[in-house]
Amino acid sequence: MKQYEVMMILDSRRVEDGGDAFAVTVTADIAKLGGKVVDLVNMGRRGFSYPIGKTKAGIYLNMIVELDPSKVDTHLEAYRLNEAVLRHVCFAHD
Repeated sequence: MKQYEVMMILDSRRVEDGGDAFAVTVTADIAKLGGKVVDLVNMGRRGFSYPIGKTKAGIYLNMIVELDPSKVDTHLEAYRLNEAVLRHVCFAHD
């Protein structure tokens, strides 16, 4: 198991309650992959420097996750086509 930092930017028009329910869903999906969320910070709604499409702001979720390295691509693929996710990135965490 390695630690990763996962940053997600959610479309505030498609996510209710400030992203809290979405964060619970992500936590459950990571648990299904055999990992766990060590730390989760909902950074709230923030404006963008430049628009993504017609969207000018999004909800930022920052997570520290323990996950098997072979499952990282599976996690990224699960959210690639999700319309509520504008951006999703995963970095190795030291």
